[in-house]
Amino acid sequence: MENKVMDLRLPMAHFMDLKLTGPTTSINGLLLGPFYYYFNLPPYWLSGGSPQALTNWNILAFLGTGILIYFVLKHFDKLAAFFVVLFYLLSPQLFVITSYFWNAN
Repeated sequence: MENKVMDLRLPMAHFMDLKLTGPTTSINGLLLGPFYYYFNLPPYWLSGGSPQALTNWNILAFLGTGILIYFVLKHFDKLAAFFVVLFYLLSPQLFVITSYFWNAN
């Protein structure tokens, strides 16, 4: 799947073939939205197509989301915000999501 994603992204990066659906998931007939491709285009452009940059980008987005959750929830209760972010950042499923490029299924 890794090569398939990279092959699709190359024409998109040069605006030759814009996609309206994202890559397939492990559930037959279920596709991720096009946001998945467009979210990953900036690091693809900046790195010259390096898959490692895409993985680092997803990890930074994962950590940034945790920080954003904390700053939003701390206005209600700092201790609860801390524990919500702790559970979010230690969620095993989210670790799997950040490795999507290496194993799509």
